[in-house]
Amino acid sequence: MQARRFDPDGTYVRRWVPELADVDGRKVHEPWRLPADRREALDYPEPVIDLADGLARFKHARGRD
Repeated sequence: MQARRFDPDGTYVRRWVPELADVDGRKVHEPWRLPADRREALDYPEPVIDLADGLARFKHARGRD
């Protein structure tokens, strides 16, 4: 994931996405994996699509199944 590579501690994310300012460590890059009660308190939307599903659909569309 590009965010982990270029913003490993999440400083950039926390600055520009205030809903995630209080998320600890690298968890800021995948807030949808936090416990349900913590996710609800964030006021941050759920992913529109599952990333693994999106990647599989992309590979299929490019003929790389």
